[in-house]
Amino acid sequence: MKCFNHIDQDAIGSCKSCCKGLCVECAHDTGEGLACKETCINDVKEINEIMDRSKKIYSIGTKAPLITSGVMVYFLFAALFGGIGVYDYLAKGRLKEFTFIMSFGFIIIGVYVLIKNRKLKLNC
Repeated sequence: MKCFNHIDQDAIGSCKSCCKGLCVECAHDTGEGLACKETCINDVKEINEIMDRSKKIYSIGTKAPLITSGVMVYFLFAALFGGIGVYDYLAKGRLKEFTFIMSFGFIIIGVYVLIKNRKLKLNC
């Protein structure tokens, strides 16, 4: 591959932002990728910032929690609806199917999301 700006020189890499071939004279090493000296330095810094934030959001490179917060919310709602159903049955002597259906629905959704998160290796 040849340098985009200097056709007679071989490229040592490509810009992380615009993907143009860069020679030693045109390349700027940002520490996390090469950038065009004139135009793409800020873009590459922003790309690296986005990547770092994404890694933090999805806990990439860290140990995954046992149960993620999103799954905990589904199980919390399942417990809430189940508790309301049990209370209605014990205190008032009537069985409300709606609360038990909602409880089981949230359990099923929680388990489904937990399995999907594990397969996709998402920790959020």
